Amino acid sequence: MTTIRLLCLAAFLGSSLLGIGGLAPARAQDVPVVAAASDLQFAPTEIAETFKTETKRDVKQTFNSSGNFFRQIEQGAPFQMFLSADEQFVLDLAAKGLTIGDGTLYARGHIVIIAPHGSPLKVDGELADLKAAMADGRLKKFAIANPDHAPYGRRAEEALRHAGVWEAIKDKLV
Repeated sequence: MTTIRLLCLAAFLGSSLLGIGGLAPARAQDVPVVAAASDLQFAPTEIAETFKTETKRDVKQTFNSSGNFFRQIEQGAPFQMFLSADEQFVLDLAAKGLTIGDGTLYARGHIVIIAPHGSPLKVDGELADLKAAMADGRLKKFAIANPDHAPYGRRAEEALRHAGVWEAIKDKLV
């Protein structure tokens, strides 16, 4: 299971977007800047619309990988909120004294394996058919999130290693 942590980087208008303290102070006239993991585009957009309706103030949103935002925040990027897909980035920023508090957990995720209808791969929780497909040549390509940038990619790599197929499958990753 992957946990995802929300970090509000600053308070504005006397409170932050989600009522959590922050990091980069914003003046009341400033437009709050929210940095959010790319796969979270829908929820922050809804939250920003609600915030604008309730406060008559805009919110600027930017979407990218959590790892890129982590490095930008380390270098002083002026975000008031960081929604990370990887709680470790938030905890690391907090440990470096770059935040007020250590964020708030806002979701838990699970990795899954899926295959399209008609696929020669049979989906099973133990990845037994994936092992067999590797051995008999049925598997040509396999997609996971990039383990270097995404927590789900790291969890997928861990699952594939645990199943004993990582070394054989890594050259087939897309």
